[in-house]
Parts: sequence; structure tokens; C-alpha cells
Amino acid sequence: MERVSTGIKGLDEIIGGGFLKGSTTFLTGPSGSGKSIWSMQFLTMAALESDESGIYIPFDETTRNITQSSCNFDWKINDLAERNKVVIYRLKPVDLHNFDPDKIENNLLNRLASVIKKIDATRLVLDSMLPIMLRMQDEPHKFYAILQYITDATKEVNVTNMLLAPQMGCSLCETALKVAADNIIELSFEPKGNSFVRCFSIKKMKGLDHPLGKQCFSIGKKGITVDPGKKFI
Repeated sequence: MERVSTGIKGLDEIIGGGFLKGSTTFLTGPSGSGKSIWSMQFLTMAALESDESGIYIPFDETTRNITQSSCNFDWKINDLAERNKVVIYRLKPVDLHNFDPDKIENNLLNRLASVIKKIDATRLVLDSMLPIMLRMQDEPHKFYAILQYITDATKEVNVTNMLLAPQMGCSLCETALKVAADNIIELSFEPKGNSFVRCFSIKKMKGLDHPLGKQCFSIGKKGITVDPGKKFI
């Protein structure tokens, strides 16, 4: 089965070469844990190293804020955006709330499919699913229908996805995300002395007998780096 790089140095080594092509990864963790950086690096490194194109869909951030934050790293985000290698595409949660699985052709998600085709995108990030989850917490079946459409439609054209959301406990929408995803990565802050260290743990990884436990990672000028030999005990 073909794999694609995660874009994160050290992570590919841990998971056997990267994510399965066309798979969906659910990335979760508390606010400030690094979810947006993980996901943008997933897109930018694919563009810089493999000349791939990707789409970043923010639901609760402006395009300007995303671009400014990405400029803190050596990703050449402005150049990638100008060449349509990383496209920031806006969708509103209120529009997705009107999603009708029986009328896909009239839905905004169909526009997304057109953008994927137009730039020949191979990667897609939705950051964050929280606004949709909150709007649909009383209609988890509708939320699951959206997830199924996204995962099925993108898998059909070999687009690899990353969906972001904070931890919400026993939310039915969060449960739907975990069921729909092929992979689940959870970020966390772990106490160490008088401070904290950044860690991640792999809860689910399709096609791989993944390692258990928490692994440390760091954030620097080049983005996120994982040291395969540095585990948090």
C-alpha cells in the first residue's frame, strides 16, 4: 500500500513511512498544543519536497492570521500560496449546517471538490471541526454524513486528509470523528519538573501495528520535529 510523508521529520520513521495515501487522520489535543502547525506542515513540506498541492480550510481563523503565523517558519508560505501549492479556502460552518447528503450537487462541498480538481490537490486539511461539531451536537447523524462524504469523496481521488478538533470528552460528534478516521493522533502537554513537554500519542493507525505510549516533539524555526528515540515515560 502506498504511503505519503507526514511532512514531520522523525514521524515517518515511527509509523513505517507515512500515512496511507487517501487516508483520513484525526488530529486532536488541547488549545495551543500545536495542531495547526502539524497540519500546515503536512501541506507545506509536501509542496516543498514533492511539488504536491494542498488545500487548507479554516473555520475559525482568517486567511491573514494563518499566513502570518506560517511566516514564523521556514516554509515559504507566501510563495507556495502564489503558486497555488497551498490554497486557503474558506467554508462557513453555517453553510455546512445546511448539508443535505441527498443533494450533494447543490452543496458547498461540491465546490470543494472542484477546487481539488482545479489545482490537482493531493492533501486536504480542515481546521478546526469544532464550530461544525458545536452546531451539530444535537444532530450527530448529519455530522457523520458530512464526514462520510468528505472521506469517501477524497479517498476516491487519493487525497489524504487531516481533520482537527480539540478534545471534547464523550461528544457524539467526536465519537463520529474517531470512527470515520483511519488514523488518530493525540497531542498533549505533560508535566516535567516545573515545566511541561509537548507529546503526542498514536491512538489508531490503519495498516500499521503502531507504537504505544507518548512520544516527545519540539517546535522550532523549521516547524515540528520528532526524535524517534526520545519517549516520554
